[in-house]
Amino acid sequence: MKWVLIAVGVCVALIVLVTVIGAFLPREHTVSRAIVLREPPEAVWATIRNLEGIAAWFPEGARVKVEVAEERRLAKLVTRIVPEARAPFGGTWTYEIQPAPGGTRLTVTENGWIAVAPFRVVAQLMGMDATIKQYLTALAKKFGETPAIQ
Repeated sequence: MKWVLIAVGVCVALIVLVTVIGAFLPREHTVSRAIVLREPPEAVWATIRNLEGIAAWFPEGARVKVEVAEERRLAKLVTRIVPEARAPFGGTWTYEIQPAPGGTRLTVTENGWIAVAPFRVVAQLMGMDATIKQYLTALAKKFGETPAIQ
């Protein structure tokens, strides 16, 4: 019984510690990553703009409902997480498309916020750019390319 109480005490202490650390981390963040693809800008645009079809090549992206906040065809797309009451996180992704030698340079910038302090700690440990890297890796693989994220 003594060991159970010690284990519970350690778990509670860890939860409190993570919550306190997260409270000192910034709520908002901005992170950006880019990739150069061999595809023309039109093909990259058609793929990233098809928000309904994302689940076919990036299943993780289908878990979050987004809407278009701004759009300049073949140049810029801004999506925003659809706001929900008491959402633990939110923000926007800005996709910028630029022609590059032999293809397209796509830059994705996340301007986000994390409301729950322990989630901030987890995001820091995983890397604030982890989801962008997963997205760009999946996009490159969709086009049959090896991802080289910058």
